[in-house]
Amino acid sequence: MAATVAAYGNREERVCGASCPCGLDSAGRLHLDADGCFLGDTDELEQLVLSECGPACGCGPACPFRATQRGLAISVLLVQHASKGWVALAGAEVRRGAFVCLYAGEVISTPEASKRLAEYDHAACEQPSAPGHALLVVREVLPSGSACLRTNIDATRRGNAARFFNHDCGGGTLALTLVRCAGCPLPRAALFARGDLPRGAELTFRYGPPSAGGGRARQRRCACGAAACLGYLPSESV
Repeated sequence: MAATVAAYGNREERVCGASCPCGLDSAGRLHLDADGCFLGDTDELEQLVLSECGPACGCGPACPFRATQRGLAISVLLVQHASKGWVALAGAEVRRGAFVCLYAGEVISTPEASKRLAEYDHAACEQPSAPGHALLVVREVLPSGSACLRTNIDATRRGNAARFFNHDCGGGTLALTLVRCAGCPLPRAALFARGDLPRGAELTFRYGPPSAGGGRARQRRCACGAAACLGYLPSESV
């Protein structure tokens, strides 16, 4: 594996070359360019699992195959909306395929996720105007196609800017994909721009398939306004 030395802050550290397997897909193609932009069709991102360098590698933060590990990558503005509550907007133009940020929060077990969801539903019944929760369930389908691994990320109490990215039944301006880092046991959920975004574009992604209600006892109305919207936020029993 070819590697070079690059400056990072006040020190020099090892970075991987283009042949590093951590930055390649199963066909040997690079996932991201030198700026951390996805090189493929962004419509396929939700079906992919990307790979990056991690604790098992000898490289450091300057390595180009650690693009999703450097925090929020764009400027984000938070504003209040009459029907949506908090809305996140791009603070500057964003390139198609650009990494935006991780969906960060507490990674919890499925029993704990079920317990918290019941608590959040109860709170919503007691106070319908209360802010919604930010418990996201992501699934990684195994190569066999017969099973999947599930990760529960709860950003309700602790998270990052992605906590304010609203749902869009039409797919949204961002695509959610899983990233596996060498040496990390759990995947991370990463958000990339589906297309070129102008300054002021709302940052949204698809939490799940459109819902017509009838899921959990307390299901929130959806205000995305997309043509595919069926009236309710995606919901499922954990």
